[in-house]
Amino acid sequence: MSVDTLKLYERFRKTDLSEAASKEIAEAIKETNDDLIDILATKNDLASLATKEDVVALRAETSALVANLKVELIKWMIGVGIAGFTALLGLFKLLKLI
Repeated sequence: MSVDTLKLYERFRKTDLSEAASKEIAEAIKETNDDLIDILATKNDLASLATKEDVVALRAETSALVANLKVELIKWMIGVGIAGFTALLGLFKLLKLI
């Protein structure tokens, strides 16, 4: 989408703006528009976005990974707990407390 600076200039001149001000404002609007064109999404950009089914599948996959990580974390916590308890018993035995 391009900005017609001549039309803008003519509209500004009709409102009794000076020639220099009209040119400057029209040019500023064009530059701002040109900068925005690079970051705005087009219809093709929107069409290439993931569909709802893709999002649902990704969410299910992520949930499964989180569940597996929880199981692994619990295993490690139990293992560390047993190792710590065993080390504590060994320390007590070494200090002849039991």
